[in-house]
Amino acid sequence: MTRVVGLTTTGGDHLPADLEMRNKIMDLEASMEALGASRDTEATSPLNHYHCAGTYAREIFIAKDTVMIGKIHRHEHINVISQGSCWVTTEAGTELLTAPLTFISLPHIKRAVYAVEDTVWTTVHPTDKTDLKELEDEIIAPSYSDLENILENT
Repeated sequence: MTRVVGLTTTGGDHLPADLEMRNKIMDLEASMEALGASRDTEATSPLNHYHCAGTYAREIFIAKDTVMIGKIHRHEHINVISQGSCWVTTEAGTELLTAPLTFISLPHIKRAVYAVEDTVWTTVHPTDKTDLKELEDEIIAPSYSDLENILENT
């Protein structure tokens, strides 16, 4: 039996896609870009990268009052919010996430995030790759249409 816990599930099942909410998140991202927001996360939110024994962790600092749209992760992965709190909207709904918090993120999820406080969020991914371009190609889908192509070819 699958039990839904906030933005995650246990039991290996995936939450059904709420395409209306997904489209709202995509529209927000397009509006932010139209207003000049950068896709370069590091320009506004510093990243730290950690590699160890087949594991990659990406830690991001999100300043209070920052709005950002996350990337589409191809696989489930561990998330750790070690500082702060933020409102997070996904296809599963909207939830206030407050440190300290560790959770499993489902694959294929895109997030809209609003930092209520300065927030430190780390994602942890299994991989032996250390080159950031190769890492992103492995763990991130550039768009939902790219994700559909990836899933059809696996």
